[in-house]
Amino acid sequence: MKSYVLTLSDSQAILETVGGKGMSLAKMINAGLPIPGGFHITTEAYRQFVTSNELQTRILYTLKDVDTTLPTSLETASATISLFFADSKIPNDIATAITTA
Repeated sequence: MKSYVLTLSDSQAILETVGGKGMSLAKMINAGLPIPGGFHITTEAYRQFVTSNELQTRILYTLKDVDTTLPTSLETASATISLFFADSKIPNDIATAITTA
């Protein structure tokens, strides 16, 4: 079974599984620093979300004509990609894992 969530102190909470901020939180909690309760949503959950909603092709298509020297070009692409995510559905298995956590 794929891991879509991890506890904050999980030993698998490394850069590849939870990103930089998640990894830093795990290090801090494991060092005994006071960290509010919570959990990580893994990069696997993100990948599954993107795959299930067929976002990768749409994202790449949106980025193909971006001119990185024009901030408005980047802002337009960002807004479009943001809408892709907002209009997408969280797969049931990921939603269940998050709700359970």
